[in-house]
Amino acid sequence: MVLAWTALLAGPSFAQGGSLFDERERAALGHELRAALLADPEPVWQAFNPPAPSPYQDDIDRDLVQLSAAAGELFDPAATEIGSPEAEKVLALFVRPSCAGCERARADLAALAERLDLRVTVFDLDQDAALAERIGVDMAPSYVLPRMIVRGDVPAAVIEKYLTR
Repeated sequence: MVLAWTALLAGPSFAQGGSLFDERERAALGHELRAALLADPEPVWQAFNPPAPSPYQDDIDRDLVQLSAAAGELFDPAATEIGSPEAEKVLALFVRPSCAGCERARADLAALAERLDLRVTVFDLDQDAALAERIGVDMAPSYVLPRMIVRGDVPAAVIEKYLTR
């Protein structure tokens, strides 16, 4: 896009058949553009090699709509079990009583809450089955963030990475 505008500005005017720049100014602009593109060719690479669309984009969009619709219930400050209700970062944890990984997840999130300004609401996957089904959670532990769901027992470092990006 930048290159297209530059070409329009530097090239002949459509209306008058002239140019917005004289020959010296066009040469100076050309040198500046060349230096900028040699220093950082990434914009040109991206223009000619756009990322392929995700084959899962429709599913991602649908999941994000469902998460957004359930956000009030998932991240209700009044239901905070771990961390401060005023914390900026939010996460919902789905657990089951007989799940060893769930207890580890609670402990890991308690440690993260102390360092990351995190509040966590905890849901029982069986008691809150309707909510879990609405957002597509089907296993414990599952970590629900505003824009993603992480299913299964994962290291705290993974959750920390998602919370801090």
